[in-house]
Amino acid sequence: MQQIYKNLFPDLPGHCRVWIYTSNRIISQTESQEILKEIKSFVSSWQTHQKSLNADGTILLDRCLVFAVDEEIQSISGCSIDSSVKLVKSIGQKYNIDFFNRLNMLLLKDEHPIMVSFHDLNNYKDHYIFNPNVETLAKMRSEWLVPVLDSTFI
Repeated sequence: MQQIYKNLFPDLPGHCRVWIYTSNRIISQTESQEILKEIKSFVSSWQTHQKSLNADGTILLDRCLVFAVDEEIQSISGCSIDSSVKLVKSIGQKYNIDFFNRLNMLLLKDEHPIMVSFHDLNNYKDHYIFNPNVETLAKMRSEWLVPVLDSTFI
């Protein structure tokens, strides 16, 4: 499954900074189409200090909103990060989705993503976790999915 992410945002370099927002539920196909339009519109006009950002965004696994920015071209400001958080909050309110509960952990079980509580991770030591703490696109491409035992959560 990790192979899928090797080509994530192929037009962006590996050093790009990433943000991952995991939903508390599956995003339906209809919702996904609408949300993806909002994300693409946002990243196409995303700016910092009136300068365009080289950025992209998508939905993965019907649960994760992912944004990436190439900070070597233009560093992102706090206000610009806040604007992306505002977008995610807006999407959450519109579709009744919680993207900010950090106790929700997304695991891979029988080739399918499942949501479990952080407090229950000890029951899933033989599974893989989608690491929500990856910070670069390169890490996301190669190390987003790791064994639970190798994660920093156990």
